[in-house]
Amino acid sequence: TLWHGNTIPYFRTNLFTVKPLPCPRASLKASTSLLKVMSLFKIRELWATHCESEDEVFDQNSMIVTKLDNSEFIVTGSHSGVLRIFKPFNGSNESGFSAADLLVEKRYEQPILQIGSGQLVSGSHQLQLAVLQPRLLTVCNVNVKQGLAEQGTESNIEELYEHKLHQPAVSFVIGPFGGVQNRDFICVQCIDGTLCFFEQESEGFLCSLSDFLLPGPFAYVKEGDLFVTSGAKWMLEAYRFKHLSEAEGKKKKTSLIPSWCYNLGEYVLDMQTLDEDTGNKESWISVLGERNLFCLNSKGKLKFMKRLEYTPVALCAFICNDQIVSLVMSDTDTLFVYHNTTLKWSAKLHFSPICLRRACVRNLQGVLIFLSEEGRLEACYLGTEPSLFVAPPLTLEEEDFAKLEEELKNVQQLMKNSHGNCLKMSNTNADKELGVDIRVAPNLSSCPFQTSMDIVDDLQMCEVFADLSPQIPFEEVQITTVVETPLTVDNPVTFLTNINEKSSSLARIYLNTNHEVPSLRLMIVITTVSSVGIPRACVKTLLMPIKLVAKLDEAQKEAEHKLTLTVSQDVVPLSTLFSDLTSTTEVPNNTIGIRSLTPKSKTVTVVPAKSTQRYRLQADSFASISLVLEQMVYRLQAHYKSKDLEISYVVSYPINELLSHLQEHFEMQKEVSRLQEKLNQFNTQFRLFEKRFVEKLKMKNLSSLSNVDILLTNTYHEILATIEALEDKKEKLVDVQVRLICCFCIFKQLISAADVDEKLKAMLLSLFNGSLEFLQHQIWEETADSVTSYLLKTVLSKSEKDYLKVSQAAFQDLKDINALKRQFTQVFERLARGKLQSGSGDTSMEITEEKQLDEIEEMPQLGSQISEKHTRLLSARTRSVNHTLTAL
Repeated sequence: TLWHGNTIPYFRTNLFTVKPLPCPRASLKASTSLLKVMSLFKIRELWATHCESEDEVFDQNSMIVTKLDNSEFIVTGSHSGVLRIFKPFNGSNESGFSAADLLVEKRYEQPILQIGSGQLVSGSHQLQLAVLQPRLLTVCNVNVKQGLAEQGTESNIEELYEHKLHQPAVSFVIGPFGGVQNRDFICVQCIDGTLCFFEQESEGFLCSLSDFLLPGPFAYVKEGDLFVTSGAKWMLEAYRFKHLSEAEGKKKKTSLIPSWCYNLGEYVLDMQTLDEDTGNKESWISVLGERNLFCLNSKGKLKFMKRLEYTPVALCAFICNDQIVSLVMSDTDTLFVYHNTTLKWSAKLHFSPICLRRACVRNLQGVLIFLSEEGRLEACYLGTEPSLFVAPPLTLEEEDFAKLEEELKNVQQLMKNSHGNCLKMSNTNADKELGVDIRVAPNLSSCPFQTSMDIVDDLQMCEVFADLSPQIPFEEVQITTVVETPLTVDNPVTFLTNINEKSSSLARIYLNTNHEVPSLRLMIVITTVSSVGIPRACVKTLLMPIKLVAKLDEAQKEAEHKLTLTVSQDVVPLSTLFSDLTSTTEVPNNTIGIRSLTPKSKTVTVVPAKSTQRYRLQADSFASISLVLEQMVYRLQAHYKSKDLEISYVVSYPINELLSHLQEHFEMQKEVSRLQEKLNQFNTQFRLFEKRFVEKLKMKNLSSLSNVDILLTNTYHEILATIEALEDKKEKLVDVQVRLICCFCIFKQLISAADVDEKLKAMLLSLFNGSLEFLQHQIWEETADSVTSYLLKTVLSKSEKDYLKVSQAAFQDLKDINALKRQFTQVFERLARGKLQSGSGDTSMEITEEKQLDEIEEMPQLGSQISEKHTRLLSARTRSVNHTLTAL
């Protein structure tokens, strides 16, 4: 039965515990009709009222629920300047609102922007109200005096003190800033980004946020003593109270740096904090965006993010049973209840609220308080009645996985064909819509920029022009110029808007550091957005003049590293190939030496054979060969552009040189990580000593400061020494990275010419195209370990048994570089064995290490073991591997 005695049963969950309400016998008939119309997805009204004036407007900061007299009160403040304090069911009426429920009403001259409560009076443990107006902050006390018999209660608002604001205010937060006990301070956020701090009756200090444009939701996190701001940048920025107090009086806003930032990518509608003083183990920040619900901890780490399929308008978050419960109100008047990211309940409301809170009404915990923009105030609960419908069991048939796999393969093929056709059409239209002409200035000019070069007196630069000829109007055009270190560009990105006629951009390229030059290849990426919003991209590549980075040097007779090129055409004199370098210098014995302008490079000697069609490149540094090898291949192809040219290599890949640079790079990265971890430990230790020093200082006993002062000094010197060592290791890491990139460039030349399947070739080239930038969470060696492991178990597997093991592959942190070195060795050994087994074939380039050029013997051509390529090589996770097996 729905009835039990004189009570009406209500919905009960662990979120909202609504106990039975007494129902007089006189209202039994009305209550029975109420139950009959009760819906499973409707919020039931418990208490409601409305503001008297129709001109009043409210927002999300216009209502709070707070304890002012050992019981919870509902306080509202409108933009018309009216402050009201309600206590539901304060009168004798038990069925709804009565006049006695409105305890006090006060009108201010200015709009009320926000209201809050806290311990804002010195020496008082009671809570006071804070009322924020555009130019005034008022703190007042609410006095409630119980009347005798049925005379009711007498309430009044007593203004205690006020602070005048120098800038128009937006919002404020209240909390124990700086870790104070049994009292609260106020921080007011102004419209220009100024933060005004008030320590109860006295004024604190002012500071300004950097890069501030528009104000947004503002919150204080007790754990960490953080102020979290949001605004037009769509980012969360957290500032410590200590750093804000130290920034007092500084004129430059750029001196204030946030403790952490988190990029949300959308505007913040509301932000609430769940602090540890509520019994939680950790503080959380609940953020309601335009399309997502975020939850972060006090250190800026994301706990979860929930995508919302509707437009949210209000948020109320709290913790229940170690889970974060979020109440989100949508623009369709629907309330959604989430346990973390799981939707637990949804219910419909009969009006549109702008603010949502929870309160205790008539000893009922978890009653929902809604406030609309027009001033409608309601206390509601979630009502329900049992459903008599039971869903019948579903009859599930066993799936045919072979058939499903075949269907999936067909769909993937259709998607691939469709994508390819669309891409070709898009590229064709892009070429017609925008003409791009890349020009390199024929003569180099003197470089006026400051560089980090050590030994260059007359440094030169190269000017590159990008001429655009649009056939249709373009709304946006971005030209990005990319070069390899140590080259740099003075203007790497050029952004143009509203382009409908010919335009041009200039990029000046020059040497900036002392590292090896791996390549002179220049890549220009042109990204466009047409007037109708269609985005497209165009990539152009070319080689810059060699005189920009190199010069002639004395040829060396002996060298540690040697590579030999065999061509299918007659040997071209070096004075012809390198005419731009040898125009004013004779070439003795048809042998030249080329050396980069950077001091760390070595001379590369180019020796053509007298009786055979071969060129030998030799140098004491393997990395220095990269630049000259690229130039040789490019110039030979340009010289024989009207004829068929084959450039070949023999014997084996120079794997030992690659592995040695790989070992050095891995060890240097580990050393940088170790120093960073050491620096973090010293920073933590230094902060602890600072806190201890402040505690000792408060004791007013100077003798107790000596030991702490020694600890602070020693830790400070340790931090300085660690920073100096870290900077030195980072510079060495960059040098090692550049030399490893030189090895990559050499291997890309070898792999591009290898007689292997094009898909396998693309896999290997993608391995050596990876970025070597040092990342905290993943390094290049970890990606290479995943790729080589995948290749050895699929394309280069010895047997079907090894091939099937790929489904068990997992991405793991690389602990030992020796395992990766073995995998690299196996990859190139299996490539060489495939070459011996395949017999002869046509190759386009071959290189070898040798002692005498005339003693080289031709080896059989490299064969291929054909296999389908995985769509991505950056991960070896199970989902990606299964996709590869499906493609096979």
